Formats: sequence, structure tokens, C-alpha cells
Amino acid sequence: MLKVYCCREGDYMKVAMLPSHDAFLTRREFRLLCRRLTAQGIQVAIFFFSRSGSHIPIGLEFKRYPLSLEFGPSRYPLPEPFSLLRAARDVLKYGPDVVHVWDYEFLPAIAAIYLKILAPGLPLVVSADSFPGLSWSSDNPLIDALASVYTASIGRFLASLCDAFVVYSDSFVRDAIRMGVNESKIHVIPLGVDIRKFRPDLPVAAIRESLGLRPDDVVLLFVGRLVPIKRISLLLKVFKRVARERDDVKLLIVGDGPLKSLILEAMKEDSRILYLGPREDVNMIMAASDVLILPSRSEGVPSVILEAQACGMPVIASRTGGIPDVVKHGRTGLLVDVNDLHGLIRALRRLINNPELRRTMGQEARRLIKERDFSIENFVAKYIKLYREISK
Repeated sequence: MLKVYCCREGDYMKVAMLPSHDAFLTRREFRLLCRRLTAQGIQVAIFFFSRSGSHIPIGLEFKRYPLSLEFGPSRYPLPEPFSLLRAARDVLKYGPDVVHVWDYEFLPAIAAIYLKILAPGLPLVVSADSFPGLSWSSDNPLIDALASVYTASIGRFLASLCDAFVVYSDSFVRDAIRMGVNESKIHVIPLGVDIRKFRPDLPVAAIRESLGLRPDDVVLLFVGRLVPIKRISLLLKVFKRVARERDDVKLLIVGDGPLKSLILEAMKEDSRILYLGPREDVNMIMAASDVLILPSRSEGVPSVILEAQACGMPVIASRTGGIPDVVKHGRTGLLVDVNDLHGLIRALRRLINNPELRRTMGQEARRLIKERDFSIENFVAKYIKLYREISK
């Protein structure tokens, strides 16, 4: 039976969400979308696979299915036998008007293939923020080879079955076509950010004081999973180099993951590195910081970049995935090549030593976020429009 937290009468549409990795449940844009949909009378239920209980937004129906195993730094999920078919049948019992799969690259997405076999006419949306084996890669040749096979087989088959395929930026349209998606099915829906929550005019002085930061400190910020692909070791190495030159530079790290121990060791050597763990008040921390740094090996379109820009913060990031679509080099931040230690050092020096440049880049970043309408309202409206179109 579905666990029901809230049943709404008079709903004119029912949407079944299938996040193929339970980490998606913690992503702010996903949670905001679910909440905003229910606020507009659309009933939402989440069907997900996890080894333990995950936090579900209150007011939503959900059902969890067990995993046999999770492996690797990204906790790649292996569903238990027959749970994929069971999930597909439960979705059909729920009776949705639309099924929405998030992140095709994980095995639980196969449940959607069963769904289309059991109910060929059921409208299916697939969203992808990266394309393993195409534009996304790891440091492990075996994983990359397996990802290429998965994308060329299961990913391609799922893409052929869907009624709409959503990417987060124009950069990924070509990847979707290479994967076999019919161009007429591709929709570009940029991520949304709550620009009323993420804004620069928060009480910065009080926030800095609560974190033990001085008003004149130059605060660098990393927000994300602490996994190898985020290049945590490179981040620490770069900070060590630039911190030699100035005593007023601090590094805040927000997030959790298997590389947490690296950060704790670095903190023993340099008290200017502050590990804050997972936080709910990321908007406050961003408003109190000066530069966001994201030196990842591969990315899709990180929501953390949009949130930082909404807070009026310049960004230093790797030139990978959809990042160049949202960080305008020289205008709203600085882009560097992947794994470019010296490029990162030069970029950090440039912004650390130039407060006026940080200010103008941050202002331009906030302006473009508003001008290009990266609002959560626009994000939700586009999905509602898409759901209505394919469910007619």
C-alpha cells in the first residue's frame, strides 16, 4: 500500500515521480517542484529505491523499494530482483496522468521501461542533467566503459519510449540527439532557483559572526557532495597555495560524502578551513561568502551555481557540462579547464585581490539570473505546461 500523508480532493492531474537515485530527493529544485505542484492542485506521488528511509516532503504520497546493493562513491543503486516490476505495477495502481523519470542513468529507471510495456499509452517524461558515456565521465575507465554501454542500450531504449525528454541547458541537446532522442521530443527547461530566498541582501554581518568570520575576511565557498568527481583534493591543494599569500582568506565547505576525512585532515593543518557539514541555511552561507568555487571533473547544470549567482556571488568553476551556459566567463565568474591547478590558482588570485571585480561580477550574475528567468516559478510553469501537453 502507498503511504499517504495527504490526499487532496478535486485534483485535476496526478503525477508519478520516479527519481532513479534517492539522492535526488534532497535536491532543492526537485523538492520545490513537488511542493509547488501540490500547491496548484496537482497530486504528486514519489516512487523511489533506497536502502534506508529518505526524507520525503510532507504532504506527498510515496513508496520505497529496497536495493540489493549500493557501490562506489556515488552509491550506485542496484535494485532487488523483481522490485522494478513491482514498482511499475504500483505506479499503474496509482493511476497517474504522467510519469516523470529523473536521471535515466541509474538502474531504477528501468522501472519506466516496464511501465511502457504494461501501459504503452501512459505519457512518460524523462529528465537528464548529464550523459554518462557521452559528455560526462569519471576517473575510472571501467565505470566510463560501463556507462557508455548503459547509455547506448538501456538509455537509448528508454529515450525511444518517452513522450518528452527534458535537458537543463542547450549544451545537452546535442547529447540527447546522439543518444537517439527524437529532436521533436526534446525540451530545454533550465533549473529554477527561489530568488526570494537566495538573495544578496541578507544580514551578512550577523551570519559571518555566527560562523566565526571577520567582516574583512575573503570567504571562498564550496557546496556539494564530497566525492572524487567534485575534485575535493584539488580544491584543498589550490586553497593551500593561495592561502600562503594572505591571512584573511577562509574556505567554507558545505556538504557530506566519503571524502569528508580529507577535509578533517586539512583542518588540522589550517584552521582557516571550516567544514560546516550538510546545511539547510545554504542561502545564508552564500550571502556571507565572496566566491563560489566548483572545480568538478564533470557536471550537469549545478543548482548550487544558480543559487550562488542569485545571492550576487561570482563563481569559479570548471569548463564542463552545462556550466558555460550559466557562468559567463569574465562577466559573472571565471571558467577554467578541468584539472587545471594553475588556472584555478590564477582565477582565485584575480578575485581574491580585486573586491571591485567580485562586486561587479556578483551584480551581473544576479541580474542575469533575474533577466533569464531562472525563477522557480518559471521552472514549475514549464513543467506543468509540458505535463498538460503530453497528457492530452
